[in-house]
Amino acid sequence: MNSLSNYKALRPARSQLFSVAPIGVGTSGCESLESYVCRIAQRHMVARQAVQHLVNTNGEIIYLNSGDTPRLDSSTESAKMFGERMASLTKVPSVTRLGLGQFAGLMSPMHTLRVRRAWCSDCFCDARQAGMLPHLHMAWSLVDHQRCLIHGQALEVQCPCCGRHCDPSNSWSREIDHCPWCNHDLAKRRVGKTPSFMHLARRHDVSPDMFTSKLLGQFVADASSIDDPSSGDVQWAVRTGIDKGLFVHTADLAAKASISRSTMSAAARQRCALTLGSVMRIAAVAEVPLAAVFSERIRGQVDSGSIASPKSFALPQMRRNERCDWDQIRKDVATTVASGEAISMYRLAKELGFAQIQAYTRLPAESVVLKNRVREAKAAARIVRIETLTQRVREARQYLERRGELLPVSRTPC
Repeated sequence: MNSLSNYKALRPARSQLFSVAPIGVGTSGCESLESYVCRIAQRHMVARQAVQHLVNTNGEIIYLNSGDTPRLDSSTESAKMFGERMASLTKVPSVTRLGLGQFAGLMSPMHTLRVRRAWCSDCFCDARQAGMLPHLHMAWSLVDHQRCLIHGQALEVQCPCCGRHCDPSNSWSREIDHCPWCNHDLAKRRVGKTPSFMHLARRHDVSPDMFTSKLLGQFVADASSIDDPSSGDVQWAVRTGIDKGLFVHTADLAAKASISRSTMSAAARQRCALTLGSVMRIAAVAEVPLAAVFSERIRGQVDSGSIASPKSFALPQMRRNERCDWDQIRKDVATTVASGEAISMYRLAKELGFAQIQAYTRLPAESVVLKNRVREAKAAARIVRIETLTQRVREARQYLERRGELLPVSRTPC
């Protein structure tokens, strides 16, 4: 009895979920937290929502509305709590290193993750041939990661069979390497197929470069091995770049990294959290590892040759609202109004390069004149179309009456 009681006292605590080890922790192919939840659901043969509901309700509720599928890989406090609770339920401590939850409060979650899923079909095929379970890489979920680091080809975002996007997170409830809509096998090698960047050109004006994907891949590899990320020290990146002679001061870095000086100043004072794209541009210009901005341990192991010089590569460009010359715009709009031309404000705003909604506050009188003029032009065109149609009907009736195929209509009352 004593031995049995001692065994019960010394045995490890049982996990409520299967202790499945994450794939690729510490490498650029590290698994995402959403992919890990999908694999746990497949192991238990339940839907992904069931595992998520179990984790969400096991203690204090993390997500109030569990019907809306949250982004578990986002850099938010909720995602961080979800990862920690998932690690406690599976008894696998490395689960807390999946996703970007550990960077909650240090990185802005805006414009970090994709709205739709992306994958590499060759990676799925390689995993199947190696006898491994397919999984979604964390790097595939990042917005600016456009190329596979192993095969060098553009990531796919549409099913090659049905052409639909795999946008909802719960659509991967079944098999990860199959389309959630038509169940098409996505593990197909693209032999002799040239990657298309048409879907990328709609969002970026520049083609995706391998340098950006390498930066994000190195960040994922370093982030999954960080034990305690410290506060994002942008000043360290600034000092490192100045010591290397890459730029002169902080304003010069902001100009080269395509960041406003006010945002750069606030980030240097740790008063705001930058997005992943902004930190990536800062790290590329300063030629430092991206994860070194958040980790003190990686800062001490910085290798000057770890990051290639971005001068020969195209850095991702951030969308910025250019300032409009409203004096010139007012002159052009006044000339258009004086000419009597009936043009809509939408078309005029597109030609002159300003937002249509700004015209109602900056050009209220001209907007009303153009709106009334377009309305009158449409009414006049409608009247002309009606008269033309009436004339055609009249001529057709006269032609049929002359041929005797249609009797004339008596206009006298009965």
